[in-house]
This record gives sequence, structure tokens and C-alpha cells, in this order.
Amino acid sequence: MSEPIYTLVVPFQFEAILKRLKNKKPDVFKNLENKIEKVIREPILGKPL
Repeated sequence: MSEPIYTLVVPFQFEAILKRLKNKKPDVFKNLENKIEKVIREPILGKPL
């Protein structure tokens, strides 16, 4: 049995927030980026919606 394929959909507004966060608080942005990558690698770790 093959694993399901997941796609990350990022709304435009969220992208704008991330850009501002990257400029104003790069340490917080890096932490968030790492968490997002972790959920993408292991979707089971994320909370189901």
C-alpha cells in the first residue's frame, strides 16, 4: 500500500505574514520554518483538521 501524498497550501495572507516575520523577528521565523518542515516530513505528527 502506498503512502498518501500531501500538499501544503499557503494562503497569500499567510505568505505576507511570514515575510514580515522574517524581517522583524528572524529567530521566530526560523523556529516556525523548522516546525513547518517537520510537519511536512511527518504529517502524522501534525494535528488533524
